[in-house]
Amino acid sequence: MEAAKGMDIPKGKVLRLKKALYSLKQAGRAWYTKLRSIMKQFGLTQVPCEPHLFAVQKTIKQREYTLIVPVYVDDLFPIGNKILTDQFEEYIGKYLDITILGNASFFLGIRVTRNRTATPPSLTIDQEVYAVSILEKHNVDMNKISRCLMSQLGATCVERQEEEPKASSERIRMYQSQIGSLMYLMLGTRPDIAYSVGHLAHFAHDPSKKHFQHLGRIFGYVNATTNFAIIYKKLGNLPVGACDADLGGELAAGHR
Repeated sequence: MEAAKGMDIPKGKVLRLKKALYSLKQAGRAWYTKLRSIMKQFGLTQVPCEPHLFAVQKTIKQREYTLIVPVYVDDLFPIGNKILTDQFEEYIGKYLDITILGNASFFLGIRVTRNRTATPPSLTIDQEVYAVSILEKHNVDMNKISRCLMSQLGATCVERQEEEPKASSERIRMYQSQIGSLMYLMLGTRPDIAYSVGHLAHFAHDPSKKHFQHLGRIFGYVNATTNFAIIYKKLGNLPVGACDADLGGELAAGHR
């Protein structure tokens, strides 16, 4: 970054920025440091295994409430009891210029649907719009792809044969683009395709014809299940969730 013309800067001296600016190398770090400090003042604690996630439990009128705040760059998504979310929005507005958009309906391509009248109340997240868009983006011809179960993938997906010629750079880029699109779907709301997508991703450097066929199977499955979603239901006051199996059976059982 260069100083503006006309500024008289002594030789050997530099200017010190008083505010982080977009495109500077340290801008993101400066913003996150400031945001983390503000969140800490409110009582929010950074989750060690998910640095972009903050959480706090507060007792109000002898009742305990939980607030969870995921962060994506400068987008905050407070989740929890309305008392705490209202307090948080009022608090952070004193330190930052914010725009409150109300109840979330879409967040990073994920659709959020609430059903407060159901018994028990539920919250649903899905990526139906995104799933349809990647099918259109990659020009997937569903007439040539059979609907199949994901269990059909994997057993026959072997390493490429040595006599098979190396894939062209164009086909490699196509394969990687399709895998990337499916990965975002997988990481958001479709864990049912996680094994298959992860398995095929191992061959992204040099996919064979067979790998493209298996990739087509996944797209066929996605096409048949675009309305699949994850549903969260309120079951008493205890949180219900999942734990990474790598952390051990005892820990996973403790989070149920």
